[in-house]
Amino acid sequence: MNHAIANGVVLVAAAGNVNNGVAAYPASYPQVISVGAAQEGGGPYGTRTSFTNTSSSIDIVAPGNALPAASISPANGVQSFSGTSAATPVVSGTASLLLSQQSGDTSTAGILRRISGTGVWQPSGSFHLDAYRA
Repeated sequence: MNHAIANGVVLVAAAGNVNNGVAAYPASYPQVISVGAAQEGGGPYGTRTSFTNTSSSIDIVAPGNALPAASISPANGVQSFSGTSAATPVVSGTASLLLSQQSGDTSTAGILRRISGTGVWQPSGSFHLDAYRA
């Protein structure tokens, strides 16, 4: 992890799905963007899911409940996917888009500032992602 950070890699990790205040790793390292999951309801950005960890190290929440995902099972190759592991690719993809622009601060802290500045602060202590505004 230290080698990746030293070489400018932006690390993004799932915060965990046990609805407690315990820090999950590697998401709780300060050099990592920690992602919780949001669901529909409670306003335009939704609300934190009941399963998302509530650790203060969570930086941002993104859609992570009942997302359509490719599947090798029946059901036309699509199934529902929920969890912070479903939300993390949304944040990773947004970070990748920002990095591809090669402008502004491309450090992990810079990317997090740009992503966090797009959403709405939640009482849970994290921002809801708005990828379009990033």
